[in-house]
Amino acid sequence: MSERLAIVAAMEREVAPFLDLAVCFVYEREGRRYTFYERDGAALVCGGMGAAAARAAAQAVLAHSRPDLLVSAGFAGAATPGRWLGSLIIPTLVVDAVTGEQFSTGGGSGVLVSSPGVCGRAEKAGMRARHEADAVDMEAAAVARVAREQGVQFLAIKAISDAADFEMPPLGRFITRDGGFRTASFAAFAALRPWLWPRLRRLQGNSAAAARSLSAFLQWMVEQHNQGRLSGPD
Repeated sequence: MSERLAIVAAMEREVAPFLDLAVCFVYEREGRRYTFYERDGAALVCGGMGAAAARAAAQAVLAHSRPDLLVSAGFAGAATPGRWLGSLIIPTLVVDAVTGEQFSTGGGSGVLVSSPGVCGRAEKAGMRARHEADAVDMEAAAVARVAREQGVQFLAIKAISDAADFEMPPLGRFITRDGGFRTASFAAFAALRPWLWPRLRRLQGNSAAAARSLSAFLQWMVEQHNQGRLSGPD
């Protein structure tokens, strides 16, 4: 594979519009099967939720390609009040909330903190207080670490899917050990709790808007990269 740009996301729904015209194939590494998507000279893999899944997916895409830019793309929660839903954050600094390790992207603005779990309202406020976080996710620091280890330039691009004061439903308990999500189990859980339905509808609508915004930017970035106008985070 000759792609010069590789993208790691957690779930297909985060980048669904970008995948519409992509060609997909299955790649197996260390006993795990990954679906790779190729489009316009870029390779994208959705590796699952959380640091371990993101690290494995980043290693897989670098084992199959040698891009000059590795991108962590997906949804993020706002840690700063007033940040628009669906807006993008391209942080200049990514922080691992567990280890405190910091990764500079060499461009962008703001701070993205990678948490070990889904952050609700209190956790997002805590990340803002401890790390001056503008947004929180679960995967970017793991991808950044792989990029640093293998000497590849790194960039994070996240779309805001929930506001700083939005209380997330209890999604964390339905994330599997390999980074998947037990959709049927969560649907059964939510069906018995009608007080969650308005919040879930809001999150669904916000996530759809975030996916459109993120996918449009990824397409623009791929075009710029292919034309030599984007050599890295600058």
